Amino acid sequence: MEKFLTIAKTFMGTDRSWVSMDDLKASGFMPMLIVVVMLSVVVNFYVGDLALSPFNLYRWRGITTIICIFLLISFFLDIFASFSEIKNFKESESGAINIRGLWKKVYTNPVNGIILITVMTFGLTSAQDLSEFYRIHIKTWYDINLWHLEAPIFYFLKDSFIDIPKIWDRIYFAYWLYLMLVYCVLYRLKKFPDLAILCTSIILSYFLTRLAAIQYPTAGPAFYKPELFNLSGTISGTAQKLLIIYMKGGIPQDGFIPGTMGMPSLHIGITVMAAWFLGRNIRWTLWLSITWIFLIWLSTIMLGWHYVLDGVGGIVVVLISVLATLGVLKVMRF
Repeated sequence: MEKFLTIAKTFMGTDRSWVSMDDLKASGFMPMLIVVVMLSVVVNFYVGDLALSPFNLYRWRGITTIICIFLLISFFLDIFASFSEIKNFKESESGAINIRGLWKKVYTNPVNGIILITVMTFGLTSAQDLSEFYRIHIKTWYDINLWHLEAPIFYFLKDSFIDIPKIWDRIYFAYWLYLMLVYCVLYRLKKFPDLAILCTSIILSYFLTRLAAIQYPTAGPAFYKPELFNLSGTISGTAQKLLIIYMKGGIPQDGFIPGTMGMPSLHIGITVMAAWFLGRNIRWTLWLSITWIFLIWLSTIMLGWHYVLDGVGGIVVVLISVLATLGVLKVMRF
């Protein structure tokens, strides 16, 4: 048994405990956990019987899927890192590569990352209890106000040569991959204070966005003017049809269904925040991220998910969330 553990530790690249309490503390685990518990309890009390069970099977299936994506991206980042280190583990005479030594150098222990992302994702799914409240109680939408302001922009863009829904569809859903990539990079670089701010801010952003949508509900351009958006053959088109069914009560909430919410747009807000934290740690990515933010913003418009001003609203929500997170971390002496 001892020999097995030695081999396992060698393969995993560490002789330390798989769970580092110092790293968890540096990542703001306790403040984030407290925020998630408090917000979940308050929202659960607010929505009553509409709240999703903490043990809902579909909820945890989604959380497990996100954990698997995290592990996959982390693994590929380790592989990528090995290419820059391989020269240091190649024997000069035989040219043989010390695989174990190389892997021990580049391997990133994922356990703390799994713990953090599980708590964060549980918080995000708790925010969807407000989506269920929104679905049941909201009867009036204010799309007419935003459409009155932005209709010329939509008509111009939808009549232009860039109206290729399948391309914008890929960009729009790549948002999730980008967000997970930023999380994995910060975790790999051990930028735990930034990770603490990012994770807790995302949680707060989800709750604030749902609350904002309840106060000023808008469905989004594709739901208000569906005749303008031909999204056949796209994931967005299918997703929007399913959201309509959800809003009519035909699909049960599983913790990952946002409902037909337009203002504000977390697609934009969180992309801006993730790009900032990535750019401050890896400078050269900032210019790429600026382009990426523009493309994501444009994709939400071209596919009819959001109005232009929804993106501005998303940035405001994220800014408030970051400031609130900094206050929470300061109070808890993080």
